[in-house]
Amino acid sequence: MKMTPHCNLPLLILSGILAFQAASQGSNPTNPNTPAESSSATTGNGTGGTNNATGGKNLDQETRDLKVHDGLSFTILEDPNRSNGGKIEINELGDAKFPITATGSEYINIKAAGRRLADVRREIKQRLEEEYYHVATVSVDVWGIGTTASASQNANTPKVIVYGKSINQTIFLKENEKLTLSEAFARIGHLEFAKLSKVEVFRWDAKAQKLLPAITKNVKKMLDSGDLSEDIELSDGDRIKVLDRGINF
Repeated sequence: MKMTPHCNLPLLILSGILAFQAASQGSNPTNPNTPAESSSATTGNGTGGTNNATGGKNLDQETRDLKVHDGLSFTILEDPNRSNGGKIEINELGDAKFPITATGSEYINIKAAGRRLADVRREIKQRLEEEYYHVATVSVDVWGIGTTASASQNANTPKVIVYGKSINQTIFLKENEKLTLSEAFARIGHLEFAKLSKVEVFRWDAKAQKLLPAITKNVKKMLDSGDLSEDIELSDGDRIKVLDRGINF
C-alpha cells in the first residue's frame, strides 16, 4: 500500500488551516473587508427622507416658473442689519422689490414672474455685488404660491395702493410704521415712464368711508433735491395715482 510521503504532511495541515480561515471570514459579520450595510435606505440614492441631496427642499419650487402674487422669503447673509430675513410678494407687474438691507428704504427691482428661483437669485447677487456688497450671499425661497401668499395677509392690514398705467402695487404697512410719500416711491424704485412731477394722492377718510379730493405732489422734486418740506405721511386706505409721461418722437 502506498503511503503519502511524510514530507507532505505539513503542507496538508497548512492547506487545511487556510481553508478554515477563508470559510470563517466569509461568514464573519465584523470582517473589515466586508462592506457595511447602509443605516438608512433613503440616504444611498439621495432621494428619500430629509437626508436627500437637496437638503429637504421642495424640488417643485426650484423647477416651476414664479408667478404674480407668489410670496418670496429673502435674506442677505452679509447684511449687518438682518434678523430672520423678510418676505416679499411678486406684484401685478411681475416685479419683486428686494431691499438692499433689512432696515433701509432702498430696493432692487427684479422682474421675477416667469423665471426660476435660481435665475432670480443669480440676478440679485449680481446686482448687489455690482453696487452695494463686495460679496453677497443671497437666500431666496418660495413661502407662498399664487393667491396663497396674498390670502395670508390679514384683511385688516394697513395698506396703500399705488396705481397707473406703469404700476399697480399694494404697499402693506407694518405695525406702527410711518411711511411718507417720498419713502413709498423710493421703495417702489425706478419707474421709467411715470410722471412723478404730478402725482395725485387720494386720502381715505375712515370716518366718512370715502376718498377725499386729490392732492397733487411733485415727487420727482422731492427725490431729486432732497427737499421734503412738501412730503406727506401716508395712511391706511390712501390711493396714489401715477400718470405716464408723454413721449415725444
